[in-house]
Amino acid sequence: MKESFYAVKKGREVGVFSTWTDCEKMVKNYYGAIFKKFSTEEQAWKFVEGTVSNIDPQPEPLAARSATSQREASEDACAPDIKDRNFEPSTFQDHTVGVKRTQLRSTYKRQAPDNAHAEYSGSKRRRQDDCTLAQPVSRSDGFQYMGDTPLVYTDGCCTKNGRVGASAGIGVYWGPNHPLNLSEKLAGRQTNQRAEIIAACRALEQATRSNFSKLVVYTDSKFTINGITKWVQKWKRCEWKLSTGNPVINRQGWRLDELCQKIDVNWIHVPGHSGYPGNEEADKLAKAGSTKRL
Repeated sequence: MKESFYAVKKGREVGVFSTWTDCEKMVKNYYGAIFKKFSTEEQAWKFVEGTVSNIDPQPEPLAARSATSQREASEDACAPDIKDRNFEPSTFQDHTVGVKRTQLRSTYKRQAPDNAHAEYSGSKRRRQDDCTLAQPVSRSDGFQYMGDTPLVYTDGCCTKNGRVGASAGIGVYWGPNHPLNLSEKLAGRQTNQRAEIIAACRALEQATRSNFSKLVVYTDSKFTINGITKWVQKWKRCEWKLSTGNPVINRQGWRLDELCQKIDVNWIHVPGHSGYPGNEEADKLAKAGSTKRL
């Protein structure tokens, strides 16, 4: 039987699912859901991340089309809310979250201000905009910097994601031969999204132990960025439950929110597998970690 992958770009949870049953839980009765079926996992993730728009997907099951057309289901405040945005591979999404917002110096160049918008949640200001990549600068302490802010690359991977025999690993890359570079086997449930979240947690733990007050995190996981900059506040208000009443998937991983209270974090999205050195190194570390034993 030919394997299929179900990409959910907008729904109760965003991601790639290996069965229609799992996908349906995320989109059924969710007004405005965006989801499609693909023959390869790579195409499915590209659809979720918005890096391509010309893929010809397989048709969704009829049950899905009728379910998403039911307008009695309004968008729930407890469900993730992700808006479609055009994404150019040459640009990076920049998301800032932390105790206070720190303006990075002009080592990287921001695009026009009208591309930016701010979100407010309590006393925190969360800002996201597009910025172009600049070459990080290595210092004598061994860390790489963007302006006066240290930076790190994180990645997670999972072979056979969503299937029997899945094996996940995490990678944290600080720089060439850096002693804090991390390659670990993921403990617990083996999924790609969970590996991405835990990789970010590891990086923030390391940064906190290094007494950093701020950090730039490059990741190719929009799921992680959207989760920490948008969805987590809604989930907490709803006591970590979705509109279905089911618990939030990967809740344990969202201790990332607690770690962000200790350090200013600037989240920047980098397209995966596109030849960006730091991201490629983090990917290698994650893949190596997935082959290790606990």
